[in-house]
Amino acid sequence: MSRATTIAAEKHRVREAMRVRRRGLSEAAVQEASAAACRRLAALPEWERSGTIALYAGHAGELDPRCSVAAGRRFVFPALAPAGRCLDFFEVSDPAQLLPGRYGIDAPDPRRHPPCPVAAIDLFVVPGLAFDRRGRRLGRGGGYYDATLSAARLDAVRVGLAWDFQLLPELPWESHDQGLDLLVTPSVVLRFAREPAT
Repeated sequence: MSRATTIAAEKHRVREAMRVRRRGLSEAAVQEASAAACRRLAALPEWERSGTIALYAGHAGELDPRCSVAAGRRFVFPALAPAGRCLDFFEVSDPAQLLPGRYGIDAPDPRRHPPCPVAAIDLFVVPGLAFDRRGRRLGRGGGYYDATLSAARLDAVRVGLAWDFQLLPELPWESHDQGLDLLVTPSVVLRFAREPAT
């Protein structure tokens, strides 16, 4: 078995285990944990310094950062681009304006919200299925956030948002995977020296 095949198999195993774990969570538990994580997120000095912040709409048991939207900042949300793997971002003042999009994930309507170039984003809050203590992130496998983060400014801050159980000792890593600067859970904030993609 090749190294690439072994890594792909391990990523698949971790993804499935985390999906099962999140499926068992109640909506009340998701809301409570999201609120706790959002309080930690909004207290970050990096958050305070950021003018444009990219959030996402929580889906299928993910912690949901929409509760961190407040006046005084520009918030943008992703929508899947018509072509390619990079996400398109649109300014949204009220997360209630998001509509169910592809894969059932709430997203902005590109016809109703102003676009925001990836290069204008100061801080990205990103979802994932698992994270590790080196700042590695395992997404759903589509590569959308890896492609988007690789196109972002080098000084743009990358923050993972996760349940405590999603933090693992180590994750499999491939050359295209994009590292994080911070991980925020309901109970802790971890900082990393970002591992560059090769």
